[in-house]
Amino acid sequence: MKKKHKLGVIGLVAVLAASMIMPSVYAFETATVNEKDKVQGIAVDADSTNAENIIEEAEIEQEVSKQVPENKDASELANWKYSEKDGKIYLEQYINTTNKDIVVPSTIDGKDVVLGSGSLSTFFPADVTSIKIGEPDKKVTMQGSSLSGLFKGKASLQSADLSGLDVSKVSSLYETFLNCKNLKSLNLNGWNTSKIKDIDYVFKNCSSLTELHVSGWDTSNVTSAEEAFYGCASLEELGDVKEWNLSSLSWAYSMFRNCRNIQVFDLRKWNMPQDIGDTERATWYMFMIIGEDGTDDDVNTLVLSDNESLRQSLCSSEDRVRPGPVYHLNGGEVDGQTPGLGAVPGAIKYYGTSGIFVKSDVFQDFVTNQTISDRYTPVKEGYIFTGWYLDEQCTQPFLTEENGKEQIDMTTKYAVNLNLYAGWKQNKDYTVSYDTGLADIQIPDKIVKWNDTNLLPVDHLEKEGYTFDGWEFNGTIVDNTVSYGTLAASELLNGITLKAKWTARTYNVKYDTGFADIVVADKTVKWEDSDLLPADNPVKEGYLFKGWAFNGQAVDGAMTYGSLAADDTITSITFVAQWEKEDTTGSEGSQPPVNPDKPETPGSGNMNMDSNSSTGNSISNAKTGDETNIALLAVLVICSAAGMGVFFKKKKKDR
Repeated sequence: MKKKHKLGVIGLVAVLAASMIMPSVYAFETATVNEKDKVQGIAVDADSTNAENIIEEAEIEQEVSKQVPENKDASELANWKYSEKDGKIYLEQYINTTNKDIVVPSTIDGKDVVLGSGSLSTFFPADVTSIKIGEPDKKVTMQGSSLSGLFKGKASLQSADLSGLDVSKVSSLYETFLNCKNLKSLNLNGWNTSKIKDIDYVFKNCSSLTELHVSGWDTSNVTSAEEAFYGCASLEELGDVKEWNLSSLSWAYSMFRNCRNIQVFDLRKWNMPQDIGDTERATWYMFMIIGEDGTDDDVNTLVLSDNESLRQSLCSSEDRVRPGPVYHLNGGEVDGQTPGLGAVPGAIKYYGTSGIFVKSDVFQDFVTNQTISDRYTPVKEGYIFTGWYLDEQCTQPFLTEENGKEQIDMTTKYAVNLNLYAGWKQNKDYTVSYDTGLADIQIPDKIVKWNDTNLLPVDHLEKEGYTFDGWEFNGTIVDNTVSYGTLAASELLNGITLKAKWTARTYNVKYDTGFADIVVADKTVKWEDSDLLPADNPVKEGYLFKGWAFNGQAVDGAMTYGSLAADDTITSITFVAQWEKEDTTGSEGSQPPVNPDKPETPGSGNMNMDSNSSTGNSISNAKTGDETNIALLAVLVICSAAGMGVFFKKKKKDR
């Protein structure tokens, strides 16, 4: 009956379990169908026989829609007033009034883009801040032959990259960027400018322009460049402009007027017509700088050109003066020449609106490869040349340090009345001494000259417990590349002392008390340190602490680490505690101190050494416990086991 009862219970449990599982399965399948219906975007009638067909048709429509690309170019065309012709899109005006950063693509909807025939002055909005047209490898072409005034007066324009614009049909850049006063960066690299003849006012008053890229320009047909760079006050160099070929140029009136930050105009590759300066006003005010008061500033600007008519039109030969400096050798000589070399030959100069002119045959030697200061290096027997000075006493060096480079002010460099004086130091003997910091190691002095290097001794120093870091002078480590003169600084200093720099190594002292429950922290010391013992003596109940031992010998506070370790390659040593049992019998006297010959004592002072450390043998543990206590514990265990046996037997009987 009990067995049947058990089977009935099991069956009931199974039925209940099945009744709980089946609804869950049904709910899962229903949810799956519903989710599929949602994905397909349709409602399926459970009684409809066409449900599968509807689903299949929806899937096909969905797949087809994926293959149709979205027309992204439609939004681009919305920005423009345009027309289409012959499979090309002709842009006529940008009409999006909210976008200030304009990009003109090379193609729209697969069709090439052309800048059309709309009004150039209104082609882009007045408040545009940046413009990018086309790509260098896929350019946007021009319908017309002129870019005149395309960006004129766009005061908000800050950057423009037009390297992707095809200007091969363009003949005029008249006023293209006129008065773009906030334009800082302009990229016109790679333009085909072979047909351009007119660049009048092209960059005039672009006063913020600092980056102008015009590499690859063919300017051989340019005839007029009036005020082309007028007012480009932020430009500091010509850059690509110096590579231009202006062999057809006939008019350059005020071309670089008020370019006050360009100090050197290198026009040697321009190949201008030799008679360009003969035409009245053709080169007038070409490099003029106008001051704040409206008058001409006398600015020293270096102009390099072989064109004599250009030089003559700006300053007549009788107005030209030879620039300095005059070199005073103070008893020395250069290539056999005596003091007073005079001015550099071949140089001409004019103060005023037209700048300074230097013939190209001396430019390489005079301006670029060598500065004035190192053009001549005089010699004087028994002395060392120390440089050029602005005063006869040689206290004011001509060269000054700025940003880590030698800078020479253009006004000073080409001043007519510039006088330079040679400085000298007597080339006598000087003494280098050495302080090793070791009483038993002395290094002999070295006798050197002012410019001598290799001041360090050959021998490498060693000191127990220390690492040698090198030689120092006034707290700075020196090497063999530095000269005596660099260190001494003054010729009045007849000798210097180099001092050996040492770094003390650190070592560890460990402490073995012989008891696991008594730990003494390690101590970090140096080779010459004493006072190696812990501040407090260890304490153990039933024992008297008798001191510390190392290698079987007692240690006191006067001993140093070096005296104990002996070898500075041993990085640690271990002191072993010495104990004596307390007398608990009441008899007079005490137990003798522990020693390594009695294993029942707490520890010993014996020491084992290895190459890197010195440690003592561990102290054997003192006896603890009592045989009587052990017997009592055994009786308690037996009684407990017997009691548990009786308990379980009674329990079984009750059942």
